[in-house]
Amino acid sequence: MTISYTPTQSAGPHAPVAPATPRIRALTVHVGSEVLEISSLDGAIALIRSLRHDRLGHFAEMLLAQMESARTPEQKTEAWVAFETWSVACGLLPDHPSWRSAA
Repeated sequence: MTISYTPTQSAGPHAPVAPATPRIRALTVHVGSEVLEISSLDGAIALIRSLRHDRLGHFAEMLLAQMESARTPEQKTEAWVAFETWSVACGLLPDHPSWRSAA
């Protein structure tokens, strides 16, 4: 879940400030027998491009468009969260904490 905050005039001096850089933590993805560490949005884009002719790549066209068009720190953070969510949904992150909480 991504929470967006836009400060207003009445927010006061202690209002939260949007992050200046995307919050990206390295992910270890499992693609077939390969184990890859993806630590940047560019790395994630390269991975998805490499999967274009694979069944996983067919499900990632809109994700790839979002990632390639991300310009602001907020857009990059949202694109990274979308990549992480896609990776979990495709089973590329078998050790991801969200799997432990799934019922």
